[in-house]
Amino acid sequence: MIFCPKCHTQLVEGAKFCHHCGINIEIPLRDCPSCDKKNPADVAFCYACSQPMSPVKIIPYNDESKYDFEYSDVLEDQIRTAFFEELKRLAAWIAPDRVEDYLREFFFRNFTSVVAQRAEQLSDEYAELNYRQAYPSAAALEIPLDNAISSLALYHIIYNCRLINPFYLKEQMLNYDSLRTKINVRQMVFDFLDFANEKERVYADFIKMPHNMLENAAKHFVFASKEEIIYFISDQSLLGSGKHGFAMSEFAIYWKAPTEKPHKVYYHHLKEIKKHKAWITINGHFFSVSPSLNVKMLLLLEKLKVLYA
Repeated sequence: MIFCPKCHTQLVEGAKFCHHCGINIEIPLRDCPSCDKKNPADVAFCYACSQPMSPVKIIPYNDESKYDFEYSDVLEDQIRTAFFEELKRLAAWIAPDRVEDYLREFFFRNFTSVVAQRAEQLSDEYAELNYRQAYPSAAALEIPLDNAISSLALYHIIYNCRLINPFYLKEQMLNYDSLRTKINVRQMVFDFLDFANEKERVYADFIKMPHNMLENAAKHFVFASKEEIIYFISDQSLLGSGKHGFAMSEFAIYWKAPTEKPHKVYYHHLKEIKKHKAWITINGHFFSVSPSLNVKMLLLLEKLKVLYA
């Protein structure tokens, strides 16, 4: 039994197009030229080996970059300023009524020396990288630098603000501060979401998942391709039916809330991730599980957005 991923009309076995809305049922995939792993057809870099799926487009230098990569001393000041802005932004996600406490803890813990030292290291490193670029590209440097600054702010939040955080944040989140090393995305997903400290019904071993629940999840919101590896499925339905919930795979996040349409977003299509009062939006679509998981999902999706940018 198969269903259209767009309009959810029941289809005959072997159908390649929906007889109701006309869309192509089969998710277009193509093989990576380096490792032969199947990937979404429009991805630029392989999800498995990170090698280009097509010729890399050189991004022209942007003179209006928020960072001045040519002068390390100027860049160092910009990094320190960016750190404070990032700390306030993340603190507002985690505990919006205690942002000042996160800043106060920064001075109380004498984290100023750590940030100063790290800013000096990063400014020297990125000024050198800019100098060595054959085709100077601010975007190519901004993305990993922003990621490094964000990881530094998260380090302060996790280690120095344990008594302020309204829920536990796993230290393993900090294992992914560099984009230059190969990342185990599946492990990163579980390190960020930390289901061991959550109360949700989550299944990573689908043999142990009730068959009717698995069937309903596949029917109502987990519209994955045959080759796609699903990391987990979380059932959010009141009666354990599997009709509502969220799931993540090697390529995308899937979810369906009650009274809402099902949604799917590829990691390389992540554009806008926002925190609202009691929920979040992913590319403008409503998503909500619990206050702690909402924040963890924000942090994870932002990391995936950077990783597949």
